[in-house]
Amino acid sequence: MNQKIYEKNIEAYKKRYGKEYEPIENNKYEGKLEDTKDNKKTIQLEKENIKLYIHSKYNVTRECKKYIEQFENLKYGTTIFVFGFGLSYYIEELYEVVKSRADVVIYENDKELFDITMKNIDISNLLIKENIYIFFELNKLKFLNAKNDNFINSILPVYSKLYEKEFKNFLERIKELILDKLIDKNTVSKYKYLWFEVEIENLKSLQNSYNLADFKDCFKDKPIVVVSAGPSLNKNVNLLKQIQGKVCILCAFSAAKVLEKEGIKPDFLTSIDSLQYGLSEYESNIPLIISNNGNKNLIKEHRAQKLIYIPYSIPLILLRDKLISDNLKDLNKYGIGGDVSYFSTMIAKFLGASTIILIGQDYSWIDNENAHAKGTVHKRTDAYKHYHSATMEKQDVNGNKVYTNPVFWNFKQNMDNLNKKFLIDDNVKLIQASEGGLPIEEAEILTFQQAIDKYCINNFCDIEKIKKEAFEENKIIGTNIKEGLIEKRLEENYNKLKDCKELSEDAINIVNDILEEYKKDSKSIKKIKNLFKKVKKINKKLISNEMYYYTLERYNGISDNYYDIKESGDELLDNILFNIKYYNDAQDIINKTLDIMKKYVEKGLEEKENNE
Repeated sequence: MNQKIYEKNIEAYKKRYGKEYEPIENNKYEGKLEDTKDNKKTIQLEKENIKLYIHSKYNVTRECKKYIEQFENLKYGTTIFVFGFGLSYYIEELYEVVKSRADVVIYENDKELFDITMKNIDISNLLIKENIYIFFELNKLKFLNAKNDNFINSILPVYSKLYEKEFKNFLERIKELILDKLIDKNTVSKYKYLWFEVEIENLKSLQNSYNLADFKDCFKDKPIVVVSAGPSLNKNVNLLKQIQGKVCILCAFSAAKVLEKEGIKPDFLTSIDSLQYGLSEYESNIPLIISNNGNKNLIKEHRAQKLIYIPYSIPLILLRDKLISDNLKDLNKYGIGGDVSYFSTMIAKFLGASTIILIGQDYSWIDNENAHAKGTVHKRTDAYKHYHSATMEKQDVNGNKVYTNPVFWNFKQNMDNLNKKFLIDDNVKLIQASEGGLPIEEAEILTFQQAIDKYCINNFCDIEKIKKEAFEENKIIGTNIKEGLIEKRLEENYNKLKDCKELSEDAINIVNDILEEYKKDSKSIKKIKNLFKKVKKINKKLISNEMYYYTLERYNGISDNYYDIKESGDELLDNILFNIKYYNDAQDIINKTLDIMKKYVEKGLEEKENNE
């Protein structure tokens, strides 16, 4: 081991990843590094009687340059997924080609090999690069700053011969990540302005609702049943009668009619959909748990108590001391997912469940006309059938052939990860008792009756008493909000966004000046740099403005799409064009958001005048 190099590397590792490097004792590669003719290192790897040198003993540099030819014409903002870090030489050459043009996400399946590299080869310069990420666990591999939809998979040459099975698993993980990314991007693109308007519309309704944060652990160490609207629900919904009033039942709003028909009243309804179906078809005096950007009419008109999930990210009324609680840190960390089943499972965990039993949670169907249980609010329209058209064939919990689509498969994988990374770690048992549908990884599979017998009967309690005491102990949110404060905060944030508009206009004028200067003389670097410094100052002001983050990043992901330009091949010109597109897109988003806010601000001012 080269102690000087090792100390330099561990210092860089800590600086980049914020934690101490953990060395491997009794490393199997210790003492096996060999010198090459061009003063580098190589090592012989062995797997299943295959022995190969990771690098040639002669000219490692030439070998690596041949490998990186495939990356020479990358689009800006590309994400490169690399299988294998090796002894770092390939990655060094790769970085010299891509520089800041791409993010390089590396999965090294042989931690001992990386450990030998850390102890003997100076990789400190690579470790501190902000666009290079190194992972050693496949399930932790993720996007960091994907800036467009251009992705490349690569594998170090020797790894392709030694780790064929591992590379296949790596590709499967990449497919999952890309699918997640595209689904998220499409969802945001479709609903971004709706979500923003709904959050503003719901500000008034918050005052008449309870804060979910106040209800943490009210069913501590008790089982909770989560009811979803999958087609298997019709098989076992009647069994809920055995536990009604004795075990807490959370039911997706869309599935509530199925329970009502059986004479079953859940303890809470759950909803996250801003476009929740069936509001006019189902109305019952059952407490509702809903996110702050849930359906505005449902929050406003629902007759029973409402518990609102208010995430850390809500900035509009800036009442964090009143509305935000550390009780929600787990919910905020893991999010509410893209579907109500994930949300309901998170809520069950938040309420203190020791065991969470899922029914009607299929993520699949036998035919696309019945992707939900019969009797739900979902209508079997042509659009419904098209959306649930089967594109992926899978096996359900009983080994039968069922179908799903990329969106539902994505939801299922989110639940897999929630269980493996959160529930199991906190000793919460997840039971898949849907009697149909896709199995959830590491969840116990039982029939619903088996789950009732095993986890519920010995844990019965008086649910109505617990609910009554919880509501009596807490007050509605409006109790802590001074009259007129919401309108005041809304107006303040409207004015902050107007400041963003002025700053973005200034930036647009400057970057257009930069382009004109470039056209006159592309080598007038000094003047262009000075103009870019002005843009940087403006951007610093923008990112310090809370409304800038809220409107441009949270809802619109503008930094993920401004790379989508036709590149010229000239790095300086491309940088100018990036900035022109970025600030023009920003201004467009700001203008649309201001239009949404304006009517609510004017309405608030009008009400204030009338009250005076």
